[in-house]
Amino acid sequence: MTKTRSSWLLIYTIFDNITTVDNAVLAGLLAMTLAPLQRILHAAARTVLDRKLGDHVTPALQELHWLPITERIQYKLCLLVHKMFVGHAPDYIVSLLMPASDIPSLRRCVRRVTVTWSYKEQ
Repeated sequence: MTKTRSSWLLIYTIFDNITTVDNAVLAGLLAMTLAPLQRILHAAARTVLDRKLGDHVTPALQELHWLPITERIQYKLCLLVHKMFVGHAPDYIVSLLMPASDIPSLRRCVRRVTVTWSYKEQ
């Protein structure tokens, strides 16, 4: 395995684990709150592709097929909801999500199926 490939794999695995676990927490945060994660992503892209500090990072992210942090969080959450609808999500996730059309106070204003977080009382 080449140095570039192994460094890409290591960095991507670490960053993916950090952002995947906390997507629900990170969703909806202000850009200034997510800025440190974005800087880490930029530094990781520069490291993997051996770019200089002054080089533009957007082409590097595109070359690696990495999304900016806000779009990445949104993508992961949409993928999770999609998996829930098609029956591929874990049971503990399915138990946390419910269609908004099933919530009586939202029935009048919801015309299409949307999903909201709800916590079932034990």
